[in-house]
Amino acid sequence: MSNSNDSKTFETSSLLMTASYLLQLVLLSIGLAILTHFWGDNLLLSFSDLTGDGVSGAGLAKVWFIFAWGGGLCLILYMIQGAAYAYDSRAVRFFKGMWISLNAGVFEELSYRWLKFFIAMITLPFFNWITFGLVEWVYSTILVPLANFCTFGALEPFLLGGSSWVLGAAIISANVSFRDAHVNHGTLGKINVWFIGMVMFYLMLNYGIQTAIAAHFLYDAIVLGIAAVAVDRPNTSTRRTSSVNWR
Repeated sequence: MSNSNDSKTFETSSLLMTASYLLQLVLLSIGLAILTHFWGDNLLLSFSDLTGDGVSGAGLAKVWFIFAWGGGLCLILYMIQGAAYAYDSRAVRFFKGMWISLNAGVFEELSYRWLKFFIAMITLPFFNWITFGLVEWVYSTILVPLANFCTFGALEPFLLGGSSWVLGAAIISANVSFRDAHVNHGTLGKINVWFIGMVMFYLMLNYGIQTAIAAHFLYDAIVLGIAAVAVDRPNTSTRRTSSVNWR
């Protein structure tokens, strides 16, 4: 789930992209370690609570619709708009797409579904304290019920049934951060990213982080795999690219 359109995604340096992800992961880990040292009692879950027994086939099967949605919509869009122009071969673009998908699947899940989720569990009570309860009211009255409605109650045990309002609020907060990281997707694209992020939270909370990583990788691999092969190699310097990205 990259931050730009398909063309720019494929043009990004693979090493630079991985280094950027690693730096983000390190900085978030340091930040969480500091917060945990002083206010670790605010954590409602531990990393072990979110580690499953490996990739769950049953979990992936339950979210089959995101793979059908991503792949089907991309096929329709490319059929309507025609192939984009690219100078790399389809094979090169395909392998780049798989590398991008692997990086996004691993690093984005660890960053947003783990680290930012845990950071939110610690920081939200502080912000609620300095706003005299306003943060809790906004989340409990508006944001969490709205998110539960939009996800058809799939996350209700965690959004509304937890022992503290903070758990549901932390899910929403981390997922908004995930959505905002994909700034160039447009309005519909951001809605798509938000919904996919909530699906990943569902997988992590029910089946473990490994299943969320696998699903994230598969979703991106399907989208970028289609983008990799739906290209023409022009004979001129003119390049036409799609302006729509559903990753």
